[in-house]
Order: sequence, then C-alpha cells, then structure tokens
Amino acid sequence: MSISKQYIIGSILFLLGLINSSVIASDYQQRIDSIKKVILSKPGDSTLVKCHRRIGRLYRDIEKDSAIHHFNKSIQIATKSNNVLGQADGYFNLGVLYYNCEEFDNSLKEYLSALSIYIAENDTNYIIGTYTNIGNLYAYSYDKQATLDYYIKALNLSTLSNDSAGMANNLNNIGLIYKELKNYEKAITYLHRTLEIDLKASDIQNIANSYSNLGLLFIKQRKFEDAFKNLNEAYQRYQHINDADLKIEVLSNFGEYYLEIKQSDSAYKYIGMAIDEAYRSNRKRSLANNYFLLGKYFSLKKNYSASIKRILKAIQISESLHVTERNSEFYQYISDAYYKLGDYKNAYLNKKTSQLKRDSLHADEVSLRLVDFEKQIELAKIQTEFRLEQQIHKSEYEKKALRLQLLAQSAIIVIILLVALVLIFIIYYRNKTKANKLLKRQNEIIEHQAEELKISVEHLEEREKELEQLNVTKDKFFSIIAHDLKNPFNIILGYADILNTDFDNFDEAELKRMINEIDKSSKITYNLLDNLLTWSRSQQGKIQINKELYNLKHLVEQSCEVCKLNATNKNIKISIEIPIDYKLYVDRFTISTAIGNLLSNAIKFTQEGGLIAIYAEKDHKNISINIKDTGIGMSEETAFNLFNDGKSNSTLGTNNESGTGLGLIISQEFVKKNGGEISVVSELGKGSIFTFTFPISKIDE
Repeated sequence: MSISKQYIIGSILFLLGLINSSVIASDYQQRIDSIKKVILSKPGDSTLVKCHRRIGRLYRDIEKDSAIHHFNKSIQIATKSNNVLGQADGYFNLGVLYYNCEEFDNSLKEYLSALSIYIAENDTNYIIGTYTNIGNLYAYSYDKQATLDYYIKALNLSTLSNDSAGMANNLNNIGLIYKELKNYEKAITYLHRTLEIDLKASDIQNIANSYSNLGLLFIKQRKFEDAFKNLNEAYQRYQHINDADLKIEVLSNFGEYYLEIKQSDSAYKYIGMAIDEAYRSNRKRSLANNYFLLGKYFSLKKNYSASIKRILKAIQISESLHVTERNSEFYQYISDAYYKLGDYKNAYLNKKTSQLKRDSLHADEVSLRLVDFEKQIELAKIQTEFRLEQQIHKSEYEKKALRLQLLAQSAIIVIILLVALVLIFIIYYRNKTKANKLLKRQNEIIEHQAEELKISVEHLEEREKELEQLNVTKDKFFSIIAHDLKNPFNIILGYADILNTDFDNFDEAELKRMINEIDKSSKITYNLLDNLLTWSRSQQGKIQINKELYNLKHLVEQSCEVCKLNATNKNIKISIEIPIDYKLYVDRFTISTAIGNLLSNAIKFTQEGGLIAIYAEKDHKNISINIKDTGIGMSEETAFNLFNDGKSNSTLGTNNESGTGLGLIISQEFVKKNGGEISVVSELGKGSIFTFTFPISKIDE
C-alpha cells in the first residue's frame, strides 16, 4: 500500500471517528444534565461526592478540564465532610484521567495520594488496582525495581483475597518484566497462567491481550509459527476490544512479526494501521513505539536515512512524555543505521548513548528481586502444604480419640459381664505390642540395609562415570598416536627415504620443497607431542596451579609471542586492546598456554589479510578476555558442541593447516583449573569470539 493511500484511508477513519465521538458526546451530555439536576436539589454531602465523581467520569473521555474540575470538587466535598474513601476515589479517578492523557507524572502523584488512604482504610480491591497502575507508571520511566515491587505487592494481595482478575493482571505484568530481561521461557510460563485465568473468566479483552503478548514473546524466540498462531487469536477478537492501547498493540505486534520474517509490505500495512489508531486515540507512547517499527521497516528497505528520521521522531515523543522504557533500543538502531551509511562518528555516539541508557536499568537488581519473589512463592507453597498436613493429622487424631471414647463407654456398660474377655484382650494386646516392636526393629534393619545399598549404588555409578571418562581419554590418546601422530611421521619418513636414495636426481627447488614439507611436519609433530605431554600431565594431576597477580596486558602480550610468526606468514593483524591497569590472579603457565592455543586456533581459521582482536571487559563481578577473529566461523551446532560433547574437534584451516582439536580441550581444562569458564560465540562466514571469564577476587582489586 502506498503512503498516500494509507493517509487517505486514515483520514476517512478519522472522520468516522469524529462522527462516532459526536454521537457519544451527545449521549454523555444528556446523562450529565440528568446528574446536575440531582445536584441542584441539594442532597447530602455523600450524594454530592458521588454525583461530581460520576460527572467527572463522563467528561473524562470528551472534555479533560471539566472532568478535572468535577473530580476536584468531589475531593473538596469529601474532605469537608470527612469522607476519606470519597477523597481516595477522587484521587484515583484523577490518576486514571492523567494516565489516559499520558501525563504520567501527574497520574503518579494522584495514585500515590489515593493509595495512602486506601491502605489506611484497608480497602483491598482498590489497593490492588492502585498498586498495579503505579507499577505500570514506573515501567514507563524504566524504574524496573519499583515496577516489580508494586506488581509483587498487587499479586500477593490478589492471591490472599482470591481476586482472579488482579492475579491475572499482575502475572501478566511480571511476565512482561521477564521478557525485558530476555528470560523468555519464564515470561511464557507467567503469561500462560494469565491466559488460563482469562479464559476461565471469558474476558475477551484480556484474552486478546494475553495472546498478543505471547505472540510477541514467540517473535523474540524466533518461533514464528507459534507467534502467528497467538497473534491471530488476538486479532480475531480485535472488534471486541475497547481499549485503544490494546488495539494498537495487536496491530503493532503483527507489524513486528512481518518485519522479522522479512515480509515488508505486510509489515508496513499493520504498522500504518497502528499509527492511524494511535493518532485517532491520541496515544503518544504507542505512536512512539510504532514510529520505531516504521524505522525498522525503512532499515529493512535499506533506506537508512528515512529509518533514522522515524526513530528520532520516536525518541522525541518518548522524551516529551518522560517515557524511557525503550530508548536504549532506539539509539542502538540509530547507531546501526549510521554505520550502514558509513557515518561512523554518529554511529559511535548513538551506540554510546544506547549503552548509557542500558546501564541505568539495574537489570541485575530486578533479576535478584525476581529470584527472591520465586523463593517466596515456593516457601508459601511449602507452608500451605505443611498446614494442610497438620490439619489432616489433627482430624485423624480427633477421629481416633472419638473412637476410643466410644469404645471406653461401651466397655463400661458391659465391664462386669466381660471381665474375662478384657483380661484375654489385655494379654492379646501385650503380645501384639511385642510383635509390633519386633516388626519395627526388623523394618529399621531393612531400611538401614536399603540406605547402605543406595549409597553403594551411588558409589558404583560415580565409579562408572569415572571409568567412562578414563575410557574416552584413553581412546582419544590412542587415536592421536595412531592417526594424528602417525601421519606427520609418515611424511617425514617418506621424504627422508626419497632424499636418502635419490638425492642427486632432484633439482634445488624440488629439494627445498621436500625439506620444507619435512620442516612443517616436524613442527606439527613437535606441537602435537607438546600438547600430548601437557594433556597427559594435566590428566595425571601433575600440573600445579600456582596463582599470582599478573598485569593482564603484559600476560597476554607475552602469550602471543609464540604465534606472531604464523600470523605474519598469513598477513594477519593481531591487535591487543587491554587497559594497562587490569590485573588477574591466575597461574601463568596454564593461562598462557590457553591463550596461545586459542590464538593459534584463530590464526588457523582466519583467511590471509584478516584481523584478530584481543580485548578485555570488566564489571563488578567478573573479568573476561575475548579473542575475536574475522575468520570462517562455525555453525551454531558446532559452536555448541565445541566444549560440551567431551570430544576434540579437528577441521582443516584456511591454508589447509591440520590439527587435532586437543588445544581446545587443554584450554578448557586449564581455564577451569583457574576457576574460570570458557565460551564461544560464532557465526558461519563471519568469525568467532572465544571468551575466558574469571571471577574478580579481592587480590585482583
């Protein structure tokens, strides 16, 4: 659809909206006039408060200033007559009004005023609603810690009061926070719980909202079939949605779906519909989000200037509302667009702004708060089960006591006639007690033997795993000796035999070539033997880890020396970008070996004229060393299995360099011996990044 057609359709829809609004306004005015007649009859203060509040609600969607006047009037009368709940309702309705007008600071102020009264009056339903709305407002300012605190308060109170609507609303909100933290599986769990409650309540609008949110999550996971299924469920309910924000969200999510699957025309259609609805409903926050999607659309079309223009518009609208929830993402896309245009200066400046925005989010604190919340839920579940078990035991005890009481009463009635029978019963009971004690003792012996057997089985299983690992190590060792070590020796022996028997029959160039092959095979054999020796010592526990504090940059530079000749032969540039003040508490030999092995690996799989960058990153918990190359990369499956399948992986290099993959195994073992972790991120055809991560110790600091 062309832009001109889109605006013509938008204009028609806008005119239809105006006609519909005038009809609604006329109906509202009749109802307002009716309530004003009640006010003129001078009823009591309680009725006056309700009348002004009802008029304010009717004006809320058609005349903002009149609505504010009547809500304030209801608060004044309620304050004068000491009607505290009337005051709170007035503040709450002002909060709703300012929220709909996207004056979020004013809305927060009014909600907080209402909340203090509702808490004092213990009005549970309104406390839940106010907690939820305040959480939504903090979400727009991207104070996720405050947002989460209010959502959890609302959810806990909803659970205690069995308020299913409040539970669904806040489960949905907490799920969306997990989405922001990119914990999509956890987010989907919460949203499925929300959808389950909404389906039971047959709430069409909330059902549509849940399906829409699930669709967006599946887009983030790139599960496009599931995404379309859920978005389609939401869209089928579109005509029944009264909430303008939800209507826009359903259209926007469809637009984002089509952007992700590269169907730009369909994406443009839904984004355009969402923008029209946002203008018609005066929803600036939603308008900003859809301008961002429009920017992504133009980026997909490779019109990067148009993309930057739309996303800057999104930022302008967001900042006018003091809504910063997605600004980090906005600036990142602008940076990418400038980079595609070759404007590297603006690309760098916008990327830096994006990082600054992201660093202010306190995601770690929110994650910790969520973990604590999950623990509280688990503890509450355990406590509930314990109380239920106690009640069951108590009930059984009372039943037993009642039975004993009835038995005693019956015994008293017939005691004279059944003395002999009682004596027999006593003897029988004593014998039974002895038998029970003997049986209990035998059960204890059996349980003890079972426990010992269980421990023995566990020990055997552990031993079996150790033997399996030793068998893998043995097979690998023999494989290297039988194949990887044999091949270069065959080359050396072959060429040596030729030179020994036919030396005089070859010219100088041919002799030089054969000597070069012998030299190359000798070096391969030496490196392999060196790795085998190192690996063998590691497997036997003969390598001692002696940690000291080293200057990280000097350590990396010294570790790279042995590989510089190979890099020079392939015209590969190695850059080391590590701050001079970074220090690391490790064993020098093992970490130097690991760095050298990974650098050698990067040179092997990087084409001639490529680049290898070694840089470090540090936060308050960890320090990481990254070795990034511009080589051939690897598939996602190969990268995943590199350190997870317990086997070495060998592939020829860009110049047909051979290897065994043993260096990667040694690197992984040595990094772990120093208390670190090793990982890899790679994309086929674009290169790889190998990362060592070590926790920062007090000595490092």
